[in-house]
Amino acid sequence: QREIQEEDPKIVIDFIETDFTPLKIALMDHCVQWQKKLTDLLNENARTEMDKLLAEFQKNTEILFSPIDDMDSLKDRVKLLEQCRKDDEDMENRITPIEAKYAKLAEFEVIPPDEELARKAQMRPAMEKFKDTLVEAEIRINKEKKNMKAGLEQDLQSFAQGLKDVKAEF
Repeated sequence: QREIQEEDPKIVIDFIETDFTPLKIALMDHCVQWQKKLTDLLNENARTEMDKLLAEFQKNTEILFSPIDDMDSLKDRVKLLEQCRKDDEDMENRITPIEAKYAKLAEFEVIPPDEELARKAQMRPAMEKFKDTLVEAEIRINKEKKNMKAGLEQDLQSFAQGLKDVKAEF
């Protein structure tokens, strides 16, 4: 765009004078349109990645803190907790590119809506809160494991006692 602006719109060759002002204006408009399309795409990609990350935090938090009814749900929570722990190591690498995209948008003087900027500002605190959530969920899951183990042991003892009673009757 800068190169186009710097070009002289009129050129004189011998006795012919050419005026490229309309072409120069059209090229400038074209450059501005492409820059807008590219920055809009960058903004959309950054917003999509950010929303996906924040939604993942929310969804996993809800699943980890939902009631644990049976062994299958306990097993699912343990698997989810392990997966979240693995993903937690890579979380910084997911947030940094999003922040870089917003920095690039600021470089091109594109200002996203205030709501979007507020969500961007909440990404790192949300990550820290999610890390705390993982610790709380691990404690909760361990308590549920102990409760279920105690319940199973009690059911096993009741079953064994029932077998002894049935055996004694014969």
